[in-house]
Amino acid sequence: CQSIVRVKIICETDTMSSQDDSKSSCSSSSPSSEQQEQQQRSVVWVAECGVVSLIDQKALPGSFGLVECASAAEVATHINIMTVRGAPAIGAAGAFGMALAAREYGLKRDGAKTGSMAGLVQALEEAKALLDKARPTAVNLSWATTRILHLVQVLVERGVDDVAYAIDTCLLEAQELADDDVKINERMGEHGADFVERLMK
Repeated sequence: CQSIVRVKIICETDTMSSQDDSKSSCSSSSPSSEQQEQQQRSVVWVAECGVVSLIDQKALPGSFGLVECASAAEVATHINIMTVRGAPAIGAAGAFGMALAAREYGLKRDGAKTGSMAGLVQALEEAKALLDKARPTAVNLSWATTRILHLVQVLVERGVDDVAYAIDTCLLEAQELADDDVKINERMGEHGADFVERLMK
């Protein structure tokens, strides 16, 4: 059957603005070619909005839609209800959920200027517990959330006292995990294509 495209347009707002504002002021223009290419990924960080965009895998293959998450709690919900599926993608979503938790802590602390590294670690520990509970059997999820938390714990051990830097580092690490997800899927596709070609001979 013909797919019904129901894509939420990516917005263009200040990443440090309130979550409600970032959701309500999305652009109504058509997605750029770059955005369309990114939307083929299961999990995408939308820097303009400060949200995580997930392909709604519950709707496939009959339709294609995106779900935007602006908090760790929202990511946990969509992991739980299986909006996002597949071990690598779940891990990437969890990592971005941790990054969102770090950003939430920063927003609550006036752009992280008055926050503390200890407070950030506590916020991430709480987010990890929430995210891991969303899919307890997902090994990649627990591994990804542990990786982000451990990253900040190491910064603390090394005497780093720059909360804003730590928050940015969480996001960079989550993006690396998401990129790894794409590479894994590409390799699986290549191996699968070779296998099918051998079967066809």
